[in-house]
Amino acid sequence: MNDLERKKFIKHLENDDELQIIIRTHLYIESQFASFLKRALINHKVLNLNKMSYHNKLNLCVALGLFDEAHSSSYREYNTLRNKIAHNLDYKVSQKDLISVKKAAAEWEGLSGVVNEFKLIDGNNSLINDLKVLSASLFVFLRGLVEERKRDY
Repeated sequence: MNDLERKKFIKHLENDDELQIIIRTHLYIESQFASFLKRALINHKVLNLNKMSYHNKLNLCVALGLFDEAHSSSYREYNTLRNKIAHNLDYKVSQKDLISVKKAAAEWEGLSGVVNEFKLIDGNNSLINDLKVLSASLFVFLRGLVEERKRDY
């Protein structure tokens, strides 16, 4: 990730609006799925990746072996959280929501240390901070995998 991309991503996390954090991180993650697929497929244009859903891009990445099925569960949980907030703009993210994503991510070798470090504590500020840490962790981990794959192609 270049400096400009990093600054742009971090800037979006400075916001304390749950909706913005989740929707924007979801978009960043989906963009990484598309990058994975563009590198891995001989003719990605046939699939029209812009019209594919997050869910289908994720499934295709897993089917092609671009990343492990174990990694996909936390991205599926994050997608579930995104759907809750996108379909009910008054939805308030709860500790239970974050725990679902966290449990899935805690099983990964490369991310377990980061995810296990943050504690879910009562209070809006803590919940927002935990959401930011979890969102950033998911994006940075995926971005690292994409960068690693760049060297393979």
